[in-house]
Amino acid sequence: MNVRGITALAVTLSAGLLPACGSTPSQDGGDPSPASAHMSRHSVEASELEAALVEGDLERAKLPAAWLSGHEGMNGLGPETDVFVTQMREAAGGILASTSLESAAVEMGRMGTACGACHLATGTELTYEWEDYAPSSMELQTHMARHAWAVDRLWEGLSGPSDEAWKMGARVLSGDPLDREHTTAEAGRRYRAEAWDQLVHSLASEAEDAGPAEKGEFYSQVVSACNACHALVRSQS
Repeated sequence: MNVRGITALAVTLSAGLLPACGSTPSQDGGDPSPASAHMSRHSVEASELEAALVEGDLERAKLPAAWLSGHEGMNGLGPETDVFVTQMREAAGGILASTSLESAAVEMGRMGTACGACHLATGTELTYEWEDYAPSSMELQTHMARHAWAVDRLWEGLSGPSDEAWKMGARVLSGDPLDREHTTAEAGRRYRAEAWDQLVHSLASEAEDAGPAEKGEFYSQVVSACNACHALVRSQS
């Protein structure tokens, strides 16, 4: 079940030291600068990686992880960013080597933290605009669309970094969880699916006021809990 297509994201970039993760035209309306194009590719690959992990597809996640871990770097970032670029590459390499979604989620949290720190170090500011999120519902597909929207906001909040995106994602995700009667898990698995869904919502409630050093871990835990629930219901979806 792919519910991520229900929502769309438009990102507006405010240039700092360097263009942020997204494609921005040059001031004369021509093609994007090499730096902007490079960071736009980062954004595309990171978004595909994030989507694959949230949906529980570790093999699909490895293609963008391979690019992020091994692509040619960009000159001009400045020595203060070297540590963050190294951390990003190491996290992507960790995903590439992962044999479980849980370990890949941990590395994704590390990557998002490194991306956000690099953006801060380069004075880059990202401003996000979103379409409306799905309404609160006990209908499974709508509920999952709401989850997908909120987890995307957590990722933007972590990697942007954006306090607004993070708080919005946590707030939406902390709403009422599904009860077991509304999961598609078979009868013997419904209690576990309900428990994982409740954990996702509980984590989101705590995450809203998380500090910068905690957000990567919260993000990893949310994605891991989502995947554990998906594993119980996937065969019935």
